[in-house]
Amino acid sequence: MQQSDLVLPAIFRYDRDYAGYEVLFPDLPCGTCGKTLEEAFLMACDLVALFLDHPFPTADWQLPAPTPYAVALQQAREGDIVLLVRPAYYVRSESAD
Repeated sequence: MQQSDLVLPAIFRYDRDYAGYEVLFPDLPCGTCGKTLEEAFLMACDLVALFLDHPFPTADWQLPAPTPYAVALQQAREGDIVLLVRPAYYVRSESAD
């Protein structure tokens, strides 16, 4: 599977103390957050891309097969939102001067 084809489930959980959404990935040892669901989703896409470009915790760590969506739904708590996330890769366009 190419990295551009990768789709990972992410669990979006509202955090009252933060007044925003935390994002948990069953397949990654890290997460992210955002004040709105849209911001959290965009941050999640960026995090997946960053993680694939700069893996950790060790250089030899391999991404496991993505958790099936149905399994991620079972891991979610009541009120959580489970969405599928692709890595965000941006292409810089040259300005026409």
